[in-house]
Amino acid sequence: SSSRCTINTNFQNLNSDKAETASPTFTGTARFSSIIAASMTGILRADGGQVQPHDISARVYQSSVTAITSAWGAITFTNEHFDTDTMHNNSTNTGRLTFNTAGKYWVGGASQVSPNTAFGVRIRLNGANSSVLASQKQGNSAATEQANVSTIYNFVANDYIELQGWVNNQANTSGDLNTSFGAFKID
Repeated sequence: SSSRCTINTNFQNLNSDKAETASPTFTGTARFSSIIAASMTGILRADGGQVQPHDISARVYQSSVTAITSAWGAITFTNEHFDTDTMHNNSTNTGRLTFNTAGKYWVGGASQVSPNTAFGVRIRLNGANSSVLASQKQGNSAATEQANVSTIYNFVANDYIELQGWVNNQANTSGDLNTSFGAFKID
């Protein structure tokens, strides 16, 4: 089932006392000729002034750590906030999101590791190191390191992506909601 909520032009929920489901119905008017507003909790697109949801999406997160070394490696995910198109499998290839429905998607991921570690994340397409869609690296600091990456890409059916991590020595991912990965169909 879906709940209905009203949002304002800043994409804020005006009915914050109501629970929302994975694919709520949004109403509102955007004051932009074209916009894509995306976050790890959802995506909205202004289409003729009317903000509309997209039904095909997935968001996964960790409940245990992934060890990251000085080589790029897949970050695994064992929990799903939602998965409306069987894009993620909790037991096989848990680091992948597979596109069963072709189209243009916003994809993004984030991970967090312990302080004093140079760290990076990237989104890799179909297991090929030559097909990196987006990447970001952070430098060493005394604070906990977090890297975020996102892009928009036109996928064909059966393409898959992985969120990979890299560190300058060895570290573990946060193993919680701070390490998450998602895809939202926008067209």
